[in-house]
Amino acid sequence: RSWQKDRTHNLRLAINNLARAVIMPGDTFSFNERIGPRLSEQGWRAAPIFIDGEVEPSTGGGICQVATTVYNAALLANLDTVERHHHSRPVDYAPAGRDATVYWGQYDLRIRNQLRHPVLIIGSIGDSSLTIKVLGARSDKYDVEIERSGEQTIPHTTKEIKDPELEEGKREVEKPGRNGKRVTVTRIVRKNGKTVATERLHT
Repeated sequence: RSWQKDRTHNLRLAINNLARAVIMPGDTFSFNERIGPRLSEQGWRAAPIFIDGEVEPSTGGGICQVATTVYNAALLANLDTVERHHHSRPVDYAPAGRDATVYWGQYDLRIRNQLRHPVLIIGSIGDSSLTIKVLGARSDKYDVEIERSGEQTIPHTTKEIKDPELEEGKREVEKPGRNGKRVTVTRIVRKNGKTVATERLHT
């Protein structure tokens, strides 16, 4: 489908803009600042995004998958999350609670390097995969585990609206709706087998 090609194009463009981003110790990385505004004249194409829980085409659609992958790589590299927002409905490419949405001028993903040395972010995209790596000093390496607990499904509700154009007694599904999720995400950090931090990230 053409929108899938446009979405993949946006992923590649985002990866190119992200290329070899360095976060110095104590500095904060902004995904939006690094990727830039999603304008058609900058090469971005329209692809589906979530807006208030609905799916609509928007320029730069798809790059939340890059933001989500950066977020997870940063969590596993034991970097601090300064700003992160979840989608208005579950996404297919990440477990509930481990996604990150970005929208120019409204939602950003901001990561702080609280480690002792600089880190380098690199990314690549294959036929059916997207990879983000965070490279740094060996002494800054920790064993990190991300736990998801208390997962619940939030059933979607049904709203009926009278439609004078429909025959009497006939019903039509305008939007099927989708169940939501609630989950708590915790990060456990270990060094040499010893737990050095247990951090509840968010619910």
